[in-house]
Amino acid sequence: MGKLRIASNGERTNAILIPGVSAFAKQYPGIYIELTLEHHLEEISNLLLSGMAEVGVLFQYLLKKGLNAYPLFKERYLFAVPDTQYFADVGERYNSEGCYPRFQDANFDKLSKLPLLPRVP
Repeated sequence: MGKLRIASNGERTNAILIPGVSAFAKQYPGIYIELTLEHHLEEISNLLLSGMAEVGVLFQYLLKKGLNAYPLFKERYLFAVPDTQYFADVGERYNSEGCYPRFQDANFDKLSKLPLLPRVP
């Protein structure tokens, strides 16, 4: 019987880890899996380097010397706005095939009028 300690952050990885861990547990029933999701992302590299975890999920920029990493998936963050007439001319809309417009193609004059975005001189 073995043990696999996985360090992660619940805010980001709950949805992506649970299916994979579940499939792993079914394939390797003799391995005890300890999944901790309460870590700060900045802590995970140190947990791996100190031997407190065998596997971790973190951003590339948090990877430290002495660790190796493999991409889980290409993540796409979206700048989302309400689907209203006010935002109709911001840029090309996404479509049902999952093809999203590129942010750099958006109308920044329109976007800069949003109260959440500071004006850049």
